[in-house]
Amino acid sequence: MRLATSSWQGAISFVTSNMKNRFLLSLLLASISTPFIAEEEKPTVYSFTNKVVFTKEGDGDITNFAAFMPVPQTNDYQTVWKVEASEGVVLEDENYGNKLLYVNHDRFASSSLELSTTTHITPIKITWNMRDIRNFKEYDPESKECRLYLGNREGYIDTSNIDMSGLAGSIWKASRDVVDYAYRCYEYVASHYQYLDGDWRPLVRILSDGGGGSADFSTLMVNLLRCKGIPARHNVCVTFGEQLHTFVDFYLEGIGWIPLDAARKSLDPDGNYFGVYDGSCIVLIQDIGYKVSVDTPSPINILQDYVFYCTPSDDGTSLMAMGFLQNNGLSGIHAVTTDSVPASTDSIYNLQGQKVPPTYKGLVIRNGQKYIQK
Repeated sequence: MRLATSSWQGAISFVTSNMKNRFLLSLLLASISTPFIAEEEKPTVYSFTNKVVFTKEGDGDITNFAAFMPVPQTNDYQTVWKVEASEGVVLEDENYGNKLLYVNHDRFASSSLELSTTTHITPIKITWNMRDIRNFKEYDPESKECRLYLGNREGYIDTSNIDMSGLAGSIWKASRDVVDYAYRCYEYVASHYQYLDGDWRPLVRILSDGGGGSADFSTLMVNLLRCKGIPARHNVCVTFGEQLHTFVDFYLEGIGWIPLDAARKSLDPDGNYFGVYDGSCIVLIQDIGYKVSVDTPSPINILQDYVFYCTPSDDGTSLMAMGFLQNNGLSGIHAVTTDSVPASTDSIYNLQGQKVPPTYKGLVIRNGQKYIQK
């Protein structure tokens, strides 16, 4: 069985309406900061379609065909209301929580196969008041965040790399605390590396090229943060401009995940992209390069977009996969019906999209809006 990968393109169609934004006040409870979260009186729902077409080349039979595609889910940066798939089953990784559309066929019988998901989703804008973040706790090495988001990822994250560990050490010496260190790393990466065409370079290639795309800037940041025991991860996204984009978030014990975007800082030196998420993307998956733990016959490592396995025939018959944009100008825009959003204002959900009782304490979601329930 052989693994094939392909670059991803998706399609976004969206509907806008006149709405007033308002902001939750930042609260400081027991020295723990919470972010400003942009709310809407009625959430804007975007319809996002991810599509790939598999085409058989040759007259032989393809066997053991399996395809995986990331499915957006509710997290800190978005609320997912509904997911529809052309076929297959949506699986959730039991460790990292990412969701995947999984399709498996004993043989590829037709000349082509279209695989797609359509997600109704509301992005959530977040701005942390970083000055309020203080007295954070020491990391618990047994916590989920430390167990999952401190490891190396072959080719991409290598905390033993001499260049990375040496740079991390020098920045650490000049830093007051974890947040100051993260900010200094963000400023350093944004100012010392060039934004280049192409993306998803291995770490050594990023260092030799002196930069890369948004995923490569994120790889540098994740390496520097993990070098000092700070849980960090890639957030692989598609923008409303229908481009792949990646940003980073890092974890503070007892506080939560803090977003940052060194690539955008590099392109816009006067902008602020530390502790800020402007809601301009849809997050496909969080973290890269780990082995997905789902009940399928084919183990798979997550990198960025979609992957598939197939066994070609002896005569050289193979599969070609191509993602493309469904949204061709204005013709792709369509209305999203209100039944995408739960009608009841009494139901509340946690950040994992699970319904919780009215007595639940902490950050909750109601009608696509985030707020603190005490």
